Amino acid sequence: MKKNSNQPNPNDAVLGGQGLPLNSGVLGGLEGVKQRLTSESEEIRMAALDEALNYGQPGKDVLRQVVQNETGDLQLKAYNLLSEQVFQAETVWKIQRLGRTYSVCLTQEGTNFTGHYVDINNPSTFNGEVVTGRGITLIYFIQETPGNGYYAVHAGRLTQPDRFDGHWYDTARNVGQFTLSRLE
Repeated sequence: MKKNSNQPNPNDAVLGGQGLPLNSGVLGGLEGVKQRLTSESEEIRMAALDEALNYGQPGKDVLRQVVQNETGDLQLKAYNLLSEQVFQAETVWKIQRLGRTYSVCLTQEGTNFTGHYVDINNPSTFNGEVVTGRGITLIYFIQETPGNGYYAVHAGRLTQPDRFDGHWYDTARNVGQFTLSRLE
């Protein structure tokens, strides 16, 4: 069960709220995760990244800070942890292709995701998967328009937090590059 509080929990090594100094050996909760991210030990810093996910959105915010401010293996691991759940429930993304931009609502369950257009009257559905391996996050998905035989196949790579770049092909003989990015 995920913890959604950034406060120390009873199962932490040290109970929070005890006025421990930040340089103490063990500190619980999200503050403890933040402290361990400043450790000289790469192993401790890497383990702290895994712990951050136990604290819901505040933990994800910490991971985003690591992606923005760190380099190397630590940045890559934070990036991959964030990318495993790319499409939060009912998140609106924009897809750009053939010089046009459309909004799509995407929802992920496990590694699979589904979606539909939100800004145009188009019954197309999107079905795909997020895969992560060797430090790279990929997506592939099919757009299908019921009843008319239109299909588009997309494959892309996470190139920035909240952005995929890739290529697509469709049954109307179109082909090109696409960008899928979170709508801000």
